[in-house]
Amino acid sequence: MVREIYGHPAFRLPFLRRFSALTLAPFWILYRHGADEVNPVTRRHEAEHLAQARRVGLLSFYGTYLWDWIRG
Repeated sequence: MVREIYGHPAFRLPFLRRFSALTLAPFWILYRHGADEVNPVTRRHEAEHLAQARRVGLLSFYGTYLWDWIRG
């Protein structure tokens, strides 16, 4: 089961300030704002990240995600 955590302080970090949510599969989805402020599109987007991680495996998912982030 995945835990959704709202108003997480991690978003105060300089490199996370531009994000509104972050998936740490397979355990957590962190949101910048409270539950009533989270956009449904953001929720679906993060749920898709969870599905991708389950489909291809954590190592492959995060390796690809990191590589794509580095490339811009």
